[in-house]
Amino acid sequence: MFSRRDVLAACASIVGMRAFGEASWAANAQERAVAVYQVDIEELVQAFPGGSEMSRLPRLLVRFGEWLAGKPWRSVGGFDLDVRWSDLGFAGGEFFYDQFALFIKLPDGSSVGYWLAGRDLAHAPIVVLGSDGDDALLAPDLETFLARIAVGDFDNKGPASDFLYSDEDYGDGVVPDLRGAMQAFLRDETGIRDLQSLARRGRSSSPDFAQWVAKAVEAYSAKMQAHPAVEAMTSILESYRPAKAQALAILDDQRGVGGRTFRRLGRARQHQVARRSRTTEASSRRLAR
Repeated sequence: MFSRRDVLAACASIVGMRAFGEASWAANAQERAVAVYQVDIEELVQAFPGGSEMSRLPRLLVRFGEWLAGKPWRSVGGFDLDVRWSDLGFAGGEFFYDQFALFIKLPDGSSVGYWLAGRDLAHAPIVVLGSDGDDALLAPDLETFLARIAVGDFDNKGPASDFLYSDEDYGDGVVPDLRGAMQAFLRDETGIRDLQSLARRGRSSSPDFAQWVAKAVEAYSAKMQAHPAVEAMTSILESYRPAKAQALAILDDQRGVGGRTFRRLGRARQHQVARRSRTTEASSRRLAR
């Protein structure tokens, strides 16, 4: 038989569990209410040639931002329409800032946008600068890129996988799938009915963006190798090299060869960790705001 104390303890536990459940539901509801896409059109202007004129932004990008704003985050993919320039994608990337107009940031630190390289926006492809070195061309133009998002035309690996809708519950509920609504939006804006065919255009590997990045890194490494400060530091370090020891590859590290390898391995590990918790972290940031 249960004692009166046992019964009271059991009742208290049930009441406590119910209160905790209601509090958790309320917290999740509050988090879901604020977990929406971040869209900062005014900030995006700064990433484009011309700097401060809204008229320089592609009309389709502005309209997409207006459509996306306020919708549940992850309902067409896990990304935000906002600016984050970083040189983590490749060594010396800060010297090539004007070669890009980046307008999307991904949870793992990757950035997506136009690769200008002397082209105007109408003829500039869309690329991803991966936080762990996964640099790739995503589409030949903006409308093709948006079509790929709308129809889910991405592999489930690499930074571009964040453009896929997911019906998983990461603790804040399953978000609605709004890709169909995005398809209707694109058809109205572009007049293109067959978005599947349009999306397939984005699978072309030409031009080779990854090769361009590799050459840019080589140019940066050569510049650093010839820098007087690096040469002076190398000569000092040479005096401390153990006798009859093999080369320590100090100069290569300064050139960026060994350094890039270690940085790439480090970024790859960081990328794996970040991707495991990217949705939870992103929701937490939105809740904090």
